[in-house]
Amino acid sequence: MPPRQGTQETAPTARPIWQRVTDEKGFDVAEPNGRAYVRRRKRELGIGVEVFAPQHHPCGAQAEADFYASPPRRCTPPGFRRA
Repeated sequence: MPPRQGTQETAPTARPIWQRVTDEKGFDVAEPNGRAYVRRRKRELGIGVEVFAPQHHPCGAQAEADFYASPPRRCTPPGFRRA
């Protein structure tokens, strides 16, 4: 069965894959068995595996600050009316 086009983010879950196999190909497979197969194949193909990308700068070496000065504003507490 050829794979459907899509990115890894839109990869189908086990249930739609199981439904497609049983509907289109006519296989008589229980859903838990289909889920186990999809889980195993996704692990083998590396789909859904978390990846850690290390930072390339030492801690505290890079910072960002915003020095924009806005005009002061009056703050009115809730329920308080000015005269």
